[in-house]
Amino acid sequence: MVRLLFLIHRYLGIALCVVVLLWCTSGLIMMYVQYPRLTNDEQLQGLAELNLEDC
Repeated sequence: MVRLLFLIHRYLGIALCVVVLLWCTSGLIMMYVQYPRLTNDEQLQGLAELNLEDC
């Protein structure tokens, strides 16, 4: 029984270590890599046309 607890503790610790390592790595990447931005032309291209007939 004690051996089983040691094995469970070991492998749960390894799994948690991997999760925390991925979490910290992704946080570091998000701190230093800028989010992509649209140019003015790309922003205007995504907008719907303005209907001025109802004004």
